[in-house]
Amino acid sequence: GFQLGTFGFREQPVFTEDQPEGTGATYSVNQTFMGLTFAQNFSDRFSAGLTAKYVDDRLGTVSGSAFAVDFGTNFHATLNNHPVKFSFVLANLGQVPREPLPGEDEVPTLPQPANLLTKDFPLPTTFRVGLAYDLIAGENNRLTVLGDFNQPNNNTPGFAFGSEWMSSRIGGSNFGFALRGSYSYTGANDLDPAGLETALDDEEKLQGLAFGGGLMYGTGNGGFGLGLDYAYKYLGVLGPTNFFSFTLGW
Repeated sequence: GFQLGTFGFREQPVFTEDQPEGTGATYSVNQTFMGLTFAQNFSDRFSAGLTAKYVDDRLGTVSGSAFAVDFGTNFHATLNNHPVKFSFVLANLGQVPREPLPGEDEVPTLPQPANLLTKDFPLPTTFRVGLAYDLIAGENNRLTVLGDFNQPNNNTPGFAFGSEWMSSRIGGSNFGFALRGSYSYTGANDLDPAGLETALDDEEKLQGLAFGGGLMYGTGNGGFGLGLDYAYKYLGVLGPTNFFSFTLGW
């Protein structure tokens, strides 16, 4: 598999404490990543995959880049004749690249001249483990409950849990629908204005609730399929957010 993502904006005005109305200068932001993935089914119940990726981040006159690796596994079985799935992922194993001194080994403690204005830091390595269980596992109807625990190396642990009800082949047709709900918690995600009054009131301390649903069409047996999904989530200081996704498969 191959993945590519980018985010950014341009020509934003620069404000400083001395010039709160603007300095006349502008800055731009660009964040780009690309990766290659290989995955393998080792049995009918166990699979694993590896992703190697390159990350480039630019903010104004400062830039940084890094290489990283993601690794994950998936295991599925049955419990009381109902499907159960277990997965774990270790993401962002990597570091910022560094050129060695001429004629010297690549030892991080050796001094080296540089024109960087910032200090390099490790990527936010995250360990994530998830479990999903089908409470109802009918031929055309399914109710799944799932949980997720994550531990980043630069934050306190977080968790999420949710459920999905899916119904396919409604009335014998190729159409189906799904309803979803979840709650997630991210540690140390509250805004601390240090005694300053803001227009956010107490909204910065609310987070995690999400709900949504989807409509799908599929001919089955690996044939043609379409899907349209919607989700709503409150993102704390970012406020309420709507997500739309469209899928096409064959």
